[in-house]
Amino acid sequence: MTANYSGDRNVKPAAATDTHTVQAHAALTTTTVTSSPDPSVAGQPVAVTATVTHTFTTTSRSPYTVTATFSGSTDFNPSTGTDTHTVVAHAGVA
Repeated sequence: MTANYSGDRNVKPAAATDTHTVQAHAALTTTTVTSSPDPSVAGQPVAVTATVTHTFTTTSRSPYTVTATFSGSTDFNPSTGTDTHTVVAHAGVA
């Protein structure tokens, strides 16, 4: 931040600069994973669902991009999916 004073007839002009750091903390989340059907039969498709729950408290950085990544394994190739989530102000909030 920089502050400048242009001065007047009694005080000379001056300027000052300082640094201000804001510590950002990661927001809390909860993650659950489910599969269905369970058990399954060999060759039957199985839906594996991961749910990450978070309470958005501001609209200032909306929309948010959410990315899910499966890193793969010996038997399955990796994959990635992305969604964009928009948070709007609560009714009655200016």
